[in-house]
Formats: sequence, structure tokens, C-alpha cells
Amino acid sequence: GRISESDLVTILKSIRTGDTLKLLQLSRELIDSGKTPKVLLMSLLTCYRDLLLVANVPDSSHLLTSGISHSTLLEIAATWDYGAISAGIEQLRASEWQLSKSVQPSLWLEVCLLGLVQGTTDKGNVAKGKIENCNGRSCSRSSQSQKVEQQVQPTAIWEKVLSKTSENNRVLLSVASLVELKGKKAVLAVPAKYLDKFNRNAAKVQKMLFGVTGVNYQLSMQERN
Repeated sequence: GRISESDLVTILKSIRTGDTLKLLQLSRELIDSGKTPKVLLMSLLTCYRDLLLVANVPDSSHLLTSGISHSTLLEIAATWDYGAISAGIEQLRASEWQLSKSVQPSLWLEVCLLGLVQGTTDKGNVAKGKIENCNGRSCSRSSQSQKVEQQVQPTAIWEKVLSKTSENNRVLLSVASLVELKGKKAVLAVPAKYLDKFNRNAAKVQKMLFGVTGVNYQLSMQERN
């Protein structure tokens, strides 16, 4: 069954504040109550995706699937560093494969949760360190901070593409990342060994993007190491 909204909110807030003890205790309680590690991980992935959506897509309430209300997600997203959310999504996607192959999925889940806490803390510290001393004047953000924010919306849109496609397509598409949306140009970063396959199916991927955004992007692929 689904994990309750209150439990999901507690997990997200524990990750954000670095309350490792509460986070691990709650995850173990959920598993003891019958929730599988995979259900917990996929629920978290959906939550992270929704956080990106509410932070970057106006009137996104009809796109949310995590079970957390739009107002609550907005409240959480306002206190979270965008880079940490994007990094968390990547970690959860990577952990999904590890968890499915492990003979100790609960252990892998806890490793993933600890990584999310560390990633959120590190990103938060980096963001604080980039605030300039402006002697009371408004500060301009660093180019790196601006770059992180520019990447957030493509990440959220790509997560929406993944959520709307079939399981078989999702396995392949999840190896890629949407790294740029500018004008009507979209750039997909793809590992070298999958590049040829993505190029052959570029029209299909372009159609998926259109289904989510309503924009007929000109899609190009670039190799990602």
C-alpha cells in the first residue's frame, strides 16, 4: 500500500534537517509494518520529483503524484536547495537498480537514505558559502548557483517524461538526462554505449517531450561519460 502523507513529510523533513536517527527509525517502522524497501524508495523518488515540479512549474497541482498536498510541497521546497533535490533524484534512481539486485534491500535503502542526508547537507553548505558579502546591498548569485537553477526545470520535465512512459521505456530512458531546454532546442545527455540507440529513436523521445510540455522541441543528443 501507499505510504501516508504524514510519514512522507516526516521523511523529507528529516532528510532536510539531517535528523538521521528519526529517518532510520521511521524507515524501519514502515518496513516492519509491511512496506517494502522498493515501495519506500519509489515513494521518495516521486516526492523529489514533485518538489521539483512545485518549485519550477506554475500551477502544477494536477501533475503531482506523491500524495503530498501542493501547499505542503511548496512549503518544503522553499527550504530546500534545488541542487540537492536534483542530486537526490539521481541517487534514488541509481539506488533503485542496486536495491533490486541486492539480497539485503533494507540495508541498501538505509545506505541510500544516509546518502540523501549527506547530499542535502553538503548542497546546503555550498549554497550558503556562495552568498556574497554585499555590505547591505542585494547580492547577485554566482554563475554556478544560476547554472544549478537553470538545470532544475529540465530535470523536472524529464522526470515527468519517465513517469508517463511504459516500464520498458523507463528502464532505457532513465540512463539519460535532459540537460538543456532553450527556446525550442532540447539536449539529452546519454552514456556512450546507448548513444546510437537514442539517436535512432530520437523522434519517439521528441514526441514524449511534446506530450509533457506541449512544445515541439528539436532534440539532439550529446555523449555523457
